[in-house]
Amino acid sequence: MNCEEAAKLFYDYLDRELSPQDVAEVEAHIRHCKDCIGHLEFDKGLRRLLQKKNLAYQLPLDLKNLLMQKLKS
Repeated sequence: MNCEEAAKLFYDYLDRELSPQDVAEVEAHIRHCKDCIGHLEFDKGLRRLLQKKNLAYQLPLDLKNLLMQKLKS
């Protein structure tokens, strides 16, 4: 698995929507790729921030949905 293939699976990986085979491949890749683990950790942090209910500013729902769509692509 290369970086581009792994990146396409990150959101499904974070959502636990991958097959066991794909999970194993993503995890094998990120164990050896510092760039991808950095991107994955950023995505995790961003998701945690967006899911917090006590944000000082709540994004409008349509903007939040647009942002999530852009992040998935």
